[in-house]
Amino acid sequence: MLQGRSACAWRDPRTLGLRSGRGRAALFFVALLWVARGTGAVRAASLHLVDSTFDAPSTARLFLVDPATGDLTLEADLDASYAPYLGLAAIDATRFYATGTDATCGPGVQGCLLLEITLSPPSTVPAITPIGTITDTATGLTLIGMVGMTFRSNGALYATSEDTNSLYVLDPQTAEATLVGPAGIDLHGGDITFDAAGRLWDWTNIGSASGLYRLDPGTGAASLFDAHPDLTFTGLAALGHSNLMFGCSPGDGSLYAVDPETGLTGDVLPLVWAGTPYALNRGDMDSPWCESDGSCPDGNVCTEDACAPGGCEHKPIGECCNVDDDCDDANVCTDDVCSASHVCKHLDQAGPCDDDNACTNGDICVSGSCQGGSPPACGDGNPCTNDSCDSAVGCVHQPIDGGGSTSCGTGACHRTVALCLAGTPQSCVPGSPAANDADCDGTDDDCDGQSDEEFAPQATSCGQGACTAAGTSACLAGSLQDSCAPGPPSGEACDGIDNDCDGSVDQGLADGDTDGVCDGRDNCPMQANAGQQDVDGDGSGDACDFGIAAPLADVLLDCSDSPSRPVISWNPGDYDRYRVEIGWIPDFSGKVTSGDTLLKVHSWSPGRTKWKKVCDRALGSISIRVFGVDKNRPKIDPARKTYTPVVTPGIQH
Repeated sequence: MLQGRSACAWRDPRTLGLRSGRGRAALFFVALLWVARGTGAVRAASLHLVDSTFDAPSTARLFLVDPATGDLTLEADLDASYAPYLGLAAIDATRFYATGTDATCGPGVQGCLLLEITLSPPSTVPAITPIGTITDTATGLTLIGMVGMTFRSNGALYATSEDTNSLYVLDPQTAEATLVGPAGIDLHGGDITFDAAGRLWDWTNIGSASGLYRLDPGTGAASLFDAHPDLTFTGLAALGHSNLMFGCSPGDGSLYAVDPETGLTGDVLPLVWAGTPYALNRGDMDSPWCESDGSCPDGNVCTEDACAPGGCEHKPIGECCNVDDDCDDANVCTDDVCSASHVCKHLDQAGPCDDDNACTNGDICVSGSCQGGSPPACGDGNPCTNDSCDSAVGCVHQPIDGGGSTSCGTGACHRTVALCLAGTPQSCVPGSPAANDADCDGTDDDCDGQSDEEFAPQATSCGQGACTAAGTSACLAGSLQDSCAPGPPSGEACDGIDNDCDGSVDQGLADGDTDGVCDGRDNCPMQANAGQQDVDGDGSGDACDFGIAAPLADVLLDCSDSPSRPVISWNPGDYDRYRVEIGWIPDFSGKVTSGDTLLKVHSWSPGRTKWKKVCDRALGSISIRVFGVDKNRPKIDPARKTYTPVVTPGIQH
């Protein structure tokens, strides 16, 4: 297709080394023999050219081109409202798709409308049906400048756009375009076609880079094959999609022969209409894969022969036959034959057969179909299987789990088991008896029919404190009974007994020294002595006896050069005034004291001088005693004054 006049730069065929003087005869010869490059079968192939004028009034025509002579025969005067027509793809000799133009393309924009054209010879008035605006399926945008179109052998409609310089596949039913890929060159004007080898060719008019290019039908990428600077083609077509191609140039109004192996052959014919050289404008050229349904006979009466966009199709006709094997219905109960009228006959046949049902035996043919015989005996005598028949595999013995239960044994030896486990019958085995039945659990542990018969009563006790009582255990109907009943509680008394039986002794009673021993039985109620120690056994606790608490006889006191002076402490007993005496002679004939003034406290430590004096004179040990006075006793009472027992701790220098 040639889009504009500026692309029509023409070069004299003589400057291209082309043969125009003897071209008619050469092309005619080549056209008759092009089958040598194709399938080897001679068949007619039509070549069609669509052309639209540049100047008003706009006209558009569809021509049949004779590749042997260059003569044009008018096939249709096309509706000028769709002009210019830029692309053409032949379905057969009378049906075409074309790209036309209308207002949907936009101002000054062409080639965006997909049209279907149907011829009705000898009339030159075609039926033109708009399919729709060509739309990119990926972007939804209208595609313009669709300058080349052709069918592939698989029936796919390929097209190129000089606006996007890309290759597309069109849906003839919807006009939707799926991008194959960019060509990588300017696709200005020109055309595309598939040859017999499935190669996709493109001619593009781009000045010094004009020429024949190969397009990859999988990617759209272009590669230069035969360069012809400034030579412009408006159409390119492989005749019958063979390996003989033709291009038409508006520059000289001529038809050029193209060989897909070598490029332009040099054979050129002028285009002639009604005896006059034809002034070619712009448009496209194409040749169908087949001419009509009548051009597709395969000699097989059992196929429906049709001419489709990608060539002849031969669809099988149901129940049509040529030989008996064509009639095989895979039924052993029929005899399959092909009649003289090529119609399959399926005659009934008697005899044994297999109905593909494993649950029948002795199958036979009846009225053309296999009838199943008697069912097999599937019982296996095992009560723990469900026996049935599966048409695919025959007898099936499904294992049973459960199927009821059985019991055996008595008492703790009693057992219950399922009748079946995974299809195997089960037997009941009693449990093992215990050595005796002495516990009280209501169970016959030794499995002799009696429960707890060997139980032996035991002595029991209950309660606490003053409520403690005794009883005897017994077993009644598997329940352990105890005859023990605790005694009644009473009010708490200071006697060391839990009288109210609550686990505590003498709680809540008077305890003046808060040592946990109630005053009524405390041997020293005014001095805390939880242990109630009474070493001298006089009934008065040690805490109430007047005596030295520390140091005691088993202690070594420090008499070194820098001694730690001892602290002497005592239990006051009933006394309230004190004097401490430390003697280095056991009879205290040599001693130091706390002084003439009696102490009111219960501890005293000697001064450095006094302690040094003791240490200097003592030999191995010292004697300590405390003098006490009870101011509350009468002066005539001998117990008013007394000494504590003497303690004799050791010393070390």
